[in-house]
Formats: sequence, C-alpha cells, structure tokens
Amino acid sequence: MQPTHNMIVKSSRSLCGTGVLALLLSASVAQAAVSITGNYVGGTAPTIDSTYGTLEFALNMGGGVLTRDGIAFTTAGTGGAGVTRNFLTNGGVGSTIDVVGTGTANTWATHSFGGDALFYTIAYLNGSNGYTIDLTDLDAGKSYQVQFLFGDPRTGPVFPYNGRTVTVSDSLANTDTDVVTYGTAAAGDEFAMLTAVVSGSTSFQFISPVSGTGSGAPLLSGVVVQSIPEPSAAALIGGLGLLALRRRRA
Repeated sequence: MQPTHNMIVKSSRSLCGTGVLALLLSASVAQAAVSITGNYVGGTAPTIDSTYGTLEFALNMGGGVLTRDGIAFTTAGTGGAGVTRNFLTNGGVGSTIDVVGTGTANTWATHSFGGDALFYTIAYLNGSNGYTIDLTDLDAGKSYQVQFLFGDPRTGPVFPYNGRTVTVSDSLANTDTDVVTYGTAAAGDEFAMLTAVVSGSTSFQFISPVSGTGSGAPLLSGVVVQSIPEPSAAALIGGLGLLALRRRRA
C-alpha cells in the first residue's frame, strides 16, 4: 500500500516571477509520519512485499545471507554493547539509514530455532520486555515501507511464549500503534509480519508483557526497508509551467 499525499495548489492565470517562487516554497517535502498498513499472523510464512519501490536494505536479524521472495537479505550488524546494538550504520543497499536497537536490560542476543533460515533465526534483548528500532537519516524526499518479520515455532507448556503479544508503535508519537500476537501453538500462528509506511525519521517501539502469556523480549527475525520518491517541487512546477504554456497557445 502506497501512502496518500495531499497537495494544495493555488490557481493563477500567470505562472511567472514570484508566482513560481511561491509554488516552489509551498511544495513542501514529506513530514514525519507513520501509518501501519498491514498485519499478518499465520501458520505459514508470509510473502514479503518486493514491489513497493527501491530496496534500501533487508536484514536477517539472527542469521546469514539469503534471498527470500526476490529480496536479498544480509546479516545484521553486531556493533554496540549492552542494551544498544547497531544493526546497520551508515550503509545498506545504497542508503545512509541507521538502524539502532535500544533496550532496557541485559544484552542483545541471537537464537536459531532451526528450520526456516529467516523467520526462525531471531535477535532479541535477553532479559528485557522491550526495545526500540530507530530509523534515522531518512531522505525527506522519499516515503519508506518497513516490513518487520517475526517467527516463533516453539510449543509446549514450558514456554510462556505461546501467544506472544508484541505492541508495536511509533515511539516518536507520529502516528499509529498495532498489536501482533503470534506463536500460538494451538492455532499454529508461528509467523507474523507487520508493515508500515513512514516518512521522516522515526522510531518503532516493541513491547511485550513483563510476565505471563506472551511475555519475554520481542523476537525480531528480519527487517526490510524500501523507498519511493515523493513528487518533487521541480516536477510540480514543470507540469504547471507546461499547462500555462498550453493555455497561452490556446
């Protein structure tokens, strides 16, 4: 799903001089915003959207390099210490987007449940019930689709993680909050994927209950970030100028 953009253009018979300058100034870049556009939970791995736009980066949080649904995943970085981990810094696939995880206790860890090399290899903050994923240095002239992947196949009464509930929100209070519940053995809901469209720097917060069903640190299997350009002011002015020329000729 692509974001809807609202644009107000003042009509004018003349598109010259200060009129063009005013249009240029009024064509503002994207403001910080987050819209959660999809929430999949099920017993089979979801199909990851590869059609949104340009792939900026895709990280396999607990595993290695692989290709899934036409998307090339790379290994997440291991920089940082304690509650902070730099998954990606000043890089990616043609990007300068920083992704940083920050938690509240203990240290970052990875785990593999075997089987699915993407959804069953996870990164989590051991001993914590939450963390944030910061997306910074976003290009103000683009919108980004972010897909968060989750997986947990564990079953049995010894695991309090069956029915794992993760509340995902934009911690900068731009917009939108959603709840992802997965890992329910009885329903076979081992997989989950949450999709959001963002513009401007943002910070997603993941929180699990401290105790009881669904407790424990949120498990994150993968992150996919894609971008598309916003309509530019130059393109807008060029189009209006062509329209004015046609009107003069008419």
